[in-house]
Amino acid sequence: MENFEQLGIKKPFVKAINEMNIVTPTNIQAQVIPLLLQNNTDLIAQAQTGTGKTAAFGLPLLHRVDAKRKEIQGLILCPTRELGQQIAKQLFKFTKYSDKIFTEAVFGGAQIEPQISALRRPTHIVVATPGRLIDLVKRKAVDLRKVKTVILDEADEMLSMGFKKELDEILTMLPSVENKWLFSATMPDGIKKMVKRHLSGKAVKIEVNKKRQVNKNIDHQSWYAKREKNCMYYCKC
Repeated sequence: MENFEQLGIKKPFVKAINEMNIVTPTNIQAQVIPLLLQNNTDLIAQAQTGTGKTAAFGLPLLHRVDAKRKEIQGLILCPTRELGQQIAKQLFKFTKYSDKIFTEAVFGGAQIEPQISALRRPTHIVVATPGRLIDLVKRKAVDLRKVKTVILDEADEMLSMGFKKELDEILTMLPSVENKWLFSATMPDGIKKMVKRHLSGKAVKIEVNKKRQVNKNIDHQSWYAKREKNCMYYCKC
């Protein structure tokens, strides 16, 4: 089994992820990382939650960012505030020992003014929910003209939440983009149409072995509770 350095990840990133107990690449990481490090390409990756997708696309993205250029070079689109915050936090941890690469997460359900203020600082990567990103673009609070890489994480979830129009609009406003990486647990017709419209016909397709797609370290447990009148049960994990 290869390690991350053998996949091409630089030592400062390897040191950081090892401290996070990310030592052995998952299936999706082993397949995707070498490809995305070596080539400008469009990618269609089918992988479930729990397979290590954030490192699979996040580490190659960080390798592509020039920290000296104080402009947005990477854009990650995701369906929810919670996922956006999680991705931004992971990227921050990945850069513990590298040149500082600054990531901002912007999302709906929160006041927009603090996000506008945050984007005035040097920012290399933006993690965004589609609706809030459109709002920021309309306010001229974010400049996407220098974005080289765009990532759609949980693309099927974004479509199911009604973000098709916003995604179409965003993907047509990136004049400098060289890489479009799409990650999705499923490939419904809506995703196939999006791929046909926005990704290269030469896009690389990768599907995780379904027998190994979920992290085996996740322990699933369930409890049966007898229902009683006027009672509610809470499970704290």
